[in-house]
Amino acid sequence: MNVINGSKYEGKDAAMAAVFDFYIAFNNQDIDLMEKVWKNSEQVRMYNPIGGSIDGYEAIIESYRRIFRKKVFVEFYDFRVFSSKEQFLIFGKERGSFDYDGHRHKLMIRTTRIFQKDDDGWKLVHHHGSIDDPELLRMYMEATRA
Repeated sequence: MNVINGSKYEGKDAAMAAVFDFYIAFNNQDIDLMEKVWKNSEQVRMYNPIGGSIDGYEAIIESYRRIFRKKVFVEFYDFRVFSSKEQFLIFGKERGSFDYDGHRHKLMIRTTRIFQKDDDGWKLVHHHGSIDDPELLRMYMEATRA
């Protein structure tokens, strides 16, 4: 398993299945599945190029609604996993593309996600994404906020 890109997970690890569900939701612009991936709590947080620091389930889901109006694709690679019985941390890189100003642009993001296990399975509680290239960051922010 070198790349996670929105394909169906064939393994038995429920925590990894949750990561795959995130990319299935993201790359298929499936807001219903994205709502199931995140823990429905005001305690969840996302630090992301699309909106800075976003607190709470409703605000995070709204940020995905904005992204899903645009054509964005990412795949996750070069990742590492640390897990315990109750938490699961995965960090690595995303590469992909987005449309902006009539052109397709490459996208490179460093990303970290933390999942917690609860009665409904593994739920995303924290996401941090960073784009190092200032011009790429500006274009991505403009493209996803429009």
